[in-house]
Amino acid sequence: VLLRKYENPTTTMQNVLDKVAELNKELPKGIRIETFYDRTELVGLTIKTVIQTLIEGTIVVLIVLTLLLGSWKAAVISCLAIPFSLLFAFVCMDLTNIPANLLSLGAIDFGIIVDAAIVMVEGIFRHLAIKREEEAGDISDLVIQSSKEVQKQILFAVGIIILALLPILTLQRVEGRMFAPMAWTLSFAILGSMVYALTV
Repeated sequence: VLLRKYENPTTTMQNVLDKVAELNKELPKGIRIETFYDRTELVGLTIKTVIQTLIEGTIVVLIVLTLLLGSWKAAVISCLAIPFSLLFAFVCMDLTNIPANLLSLGAIDFGIIVDAAIVMVEGIFRHLAIKREEEAGDISDLVIQSSKEVQKQILFAVGIIILALLPILTLQRVEGRMFAPMAWTLSFAILGSMVYALTV
């Protein structure tokens, strides 16, 4: 019942509590195992905070993008970068053994994540609007052409943000252990958003 990698912490801690209760029944009278430190509430609160932040952040981004882009379709396409980027980040975190906690996940900024998708979507929608006026050309060719126009800018923008995080990755000792996972997580999420913008 140890808290191992890939184990669900809520289930593991409940198993520990059940085992302690079972042992207490078998111990001699006057001897009991008492809980000194229980992380059940902390883990539950962390999960609740992360889920709440994801939902509220996505809703706020969707509303703001709808108002700014003037199209709910463009806003939804841009917002889909959020789950894609988070999935990409979680896979990379798992592969590099970076823990998912409030500090590492709290660094994820939805505004930065949707940035690349917004640039791509706005460019495509602008070209589509011009096409409607001219009624010429194939839509798929138009999308590819508009994508090529902005892909270099997206690559440079993502590269600059990740370069800005490099000093955090050079930190040593306690501060390095605390803040390096945050920088890695944000870098993975931004890379995921770039992959989404350039492909999906």
